[in-house]
Amino acid sequence: MRDKLSHPHLSLTDHKDFAPRLGFAYNPKALSSWVFRGGIGIYYDQTQANETQFITNGPPIFTQQNFNLTGSGLPVYQFGVNTLPVVNVPPVDSNYVTPAGTNLFVEEATGTKPRIYMWTASIQKSLFHGWLLEAAYVGSHGQRLSKRYNAYANVTPGVLYSVTPGVATRYPQLNQMLYSSQSGWSDFSGLNLKLERRFSNGFQVLLAETYAKSIDNDSAGSYGSPNLNPANFQLDRGPSDFDIRHRFVTSIVYELPFGRGKSYLANSGRALDTLVGGWQLNSIAFWQTGNQRSVTSPNLTGISYVTQRADATGLAPGSKFGDIQPGEDFSGANTSRYWFNPRAFSATLPLKFGTSGRDIITAPSWTNFDISAFKNFHFTKKCYTAIPRRSI
Repeated sequence: MRDKLSHPHLSLTDHKDFAPRLGFAYNPKALSSWVFRGGIGIYYDQTQANETQFITNGPPIFTQQNFNLTGSGLPVYQFGVNTLPVVNVPPVDSNYVTPAGTNLFVEEATGTKPRIYMWTASIQKSLFHGWLLEAAYVGSHGQRLSKRYNAYANVTPGVLYSVTPGVATRYPQLNQMLYSSQSGWSDFSGLNLKLERRFSNGFQVLLAETYAKSIDNDSAGSYGSPNLNPANFQLDRGPSDFDIRHRFVTSIVYELPFGRGKSYLANSGRALDTLVGGWQLNSIAFWQTGNQRSVTSPNLTGISYVTQRADATGLAPGSKFGDIQPGEDFSGANTSRYWFNPRAFSATLPLKFGTSGRDIITAPSWTNFDISAFKNFHFTKKCYTAIPRRSI
């Protein structure tokens, strides 16, 4: 303990950040229109310094005072006397006693950094008239990711859905201990499909589809606490908060065939060419499925830093109830716009953890269109400008 307290740095140094990269691209002579690519690498992130500053928010370094004033008139307060007085910090040695009701913030100070393994493999095929088709697989696995939880709570490994009173008695002076750990992990797998026509003769198009799934046990990191039972992290496994299962994007660039050098009105005068020539239409449209969400319930466990979830009743969240089919018929029977069956869940009882899974509800999908028109003005052979007009 003495060596840790006297260490000159906020955390230890990690000397094992080996981050190799390996990639290849192969265009066989016998299949000149095919290209095979692949790559793999190890990447690192920085642990947030925001976590380290919270270590000081506890005795003997940090002292909190609360003032509750009632009645008329205000008493005279003087800094250093009766307001925020100078507190003698006791030596932190074998005789130090932690004040009763202390709330601690603890961080892993090993210096190890979050690690991500990433890999990809793709096949690309050149088609006719500048068209290109590509299929790619992308995967990643994250380790040592940030995950906060209450490390001093009445819970027991293996006891999944019940509080076990009387377990947290080792440190009677403590109220709770918010632990900034590196026990988070993530997995991602995705299939990317792309069809592209490269810009030629005033026309370009791109169609792209991503079918992917992201799973983790914590999507919030240091700015949230999605834990259900802080002694059983397996209950936090589920789709990532930002998981988008499908995403389709298309973009088109089209130069109108009017004006000098184009198919129509190619020999037009300068005035007519200024009016009808140089126009370009562009559009981007996408459709994607919704994010994942959990169904919550009031936290009656008596444990802080718990994101309580509702109990599952056994009904499917998307099942029909009465005349209502969740996610459909909003102008008819479903005027309340139910996206899931509320009878599939119930409030969680005191001293219990909810039995429903994390992020099991998919939010509504949505679509976006972006359309614009450009007008290009040529001043000289080497100088021109474009004025865009945009509509969404």
